[in-house]
Amino acid sequence: PGYLAAHGMPATPDDLVAQGHHLVHYSQSWADRRPRFDWVDAAGQERTLTLPSRVTVNNTDAYQAAAVAGAGVAQFPLQGVRHLLADGRLVQVLDGFDAAPLPVRLVLSQRRHTPRRVRVFMDWLAERLADRLDA
Repeated sequence: PGYLAAHGMPATPDDLVAQGHHLVHYSQSWADRRPRFDWVDAAGQERTLTLPSRVTVNNTDAYQAAAVAGAGVAQFPLQGVRHLLADGRLVQVLDGFDAAPLPVRLVLSQRRHTPRRVRVFMDWLAERLADRLDA
């Protein structure tokens, strides 16, 4: 909330540039030095906007902590930050400018028959995740 008070509430991704916003840069590789805001536009096309960043992190705890501390705008799966939104530590911006969904996969070894305990686990996992993922 303090970050937005200083930089303004963006209504579109272009406002991120116009209002001088920074991103909290999440990178699994230190070679990935381009902080990006990604979204799917109304026509279904994936779009990317490169913005400056003051901090780069490589794990979700640090990513959340940096966003809560006011280091910039961050893109989270909503499920993982509901508690931070509910208690006011984070504010949702650019609702409707969502990133493309990330796939969730369960990988099995190639066998003729899947063991029952594996099938039971797969069914349990699918049931647990059904209301948390867009399908």
